[in-house]
Amino acid sequence: MAEERAALPANVVHMLEPLLQPFDGDDDGWLSTREPEEIRIGVVTSDLGSAGHPGTSCASDGGVLRAPPECGTAETPFLRFDPTHPDPLVFEKLDCLARTGVGECEIEQPLAAAVQVAFESEDFLREDAALAIVVITDGDDCSTEGSEVFAGDTRTPEIACLERGGLLRPVREIVAAAREAKGAAGWVQWALVAGIPDDLLLDGYRGGYQGALDSWSLRALLEDPRMHPSVVDGRMLPSCDLPGTGLASPPLRLVTALRESEDPVPLASICGEGWTVIGEWLSRQSEPRPWGCVGPRLATGDRAGCVLQELLPYGLACGPGRIDLGAREDSMRMCRVCQVGDGEDGRTADPWGNDLRACASLGPAWRYAWSNGSCDRGTQIEFARGRTPSPVATLELVCADMGGDTP
Repeated sequence: MAEERAALPANVVHMLEPLLQPFDGDDDGWLSTREPEEIRIGVVTSDLGSAGHPGTSCASDGGVLRAPPECGTAETPFLRFDPTHPDPLVFEKLDCLARTGVGECEIEQPLAAAVQVAFESEDFLREDAALAIVVITDGDDCSTEGSEVFAGDTRTPEIACLERGGLLRPVREIVAAAREAKGAAGWVQWALVAGIPDDLLLDGYRGGYQGALDSWSLRALLEDPRMHPSVVDGRMLPSCDLPGTGLASPPLRLVTALRESEDPVPLASICGEGWTVIGEWLSRQSEPRPWGCVGPRLATGDRAGCVLQELLPYGLACGPGRIDLGAREDSMRMCRVCQVGDGEDGRTADPWGNDLRACASLGPAWRYAWSNGSCDRGTQIEFARGRTPSPVATLELVCADMGGDTP
């Protein structure tokens, strides 16, 4: 435990460094690419009590985010990082926060703790943002169905969890609960740092997923004998060992759970030094991409002869700079996005005659501009800062010069 506590902060900072790089824009107030407006980082331990085991006693952290004020989290129980206005102290704050994340309970319940945070930390989650759950452990998951399931069991906690697996929460149920907590409008990305032999991950990544393994590759990983717990003389044999970090056990339940996520999952060995594969994968999922490219013949100045419509899942409202057109038959919310100049004299209607006068008071949300290299056509769509589309929105661009019908 002491080795793990000492090594964790530096490893966590190194792991997330690729994700916490500032967005290098021209600071003109207009954004030509999609980048996260804010990244939130919270830490929770796997301590949910000892489940009645007589050989161990520990208090439950309640599955809440750990946020000591000295870590720069006085206002919220998590760190905030704005890629457009980076905090020079973000890595110091992250190092401080990571030091609080090592659990004390020998009954480790990381899956249950993560889902509990997802359900109960309303200020942390955002309906239209992706949720990444990174589990870091030198053991396996022992999320139980009740608070006293191991009462009277004299075996070590690790072996009790292994031998009485029928008393644990089904991993499929836990993964499904995480999706439910995030809601239909969100996306859940799992990641894992655990006792996986490093050579297995090297073989798996040669399969091609550039930092993450798909369900088939995870299945192949589980076929290796070292991924299956083995007990000799009353003790669990380690799956890997790195001097200075300590021993780790096979994370059989955790990898089985990640197969249920149905998405590629980045993994790293807690006995290795390649944790940055996690941050690199998460960074690639949120790297800047152009909003949309349009041809030069569609524009007059900074205005295109087009309308842009944003479709939102049920329950989400139109953002700033948008006219609410109501819901379609499929319950998708329709939002007409105001272009620069909409609502002004001579621009009170779109090319199809639809009224745009409300945009005069709402203000513009998008414009047509020459590309900064993101579009091979030379021209692109840009959004005003603070008025970018929801990550779960579908955008529809219809241009009069292309003979399109108004959406």
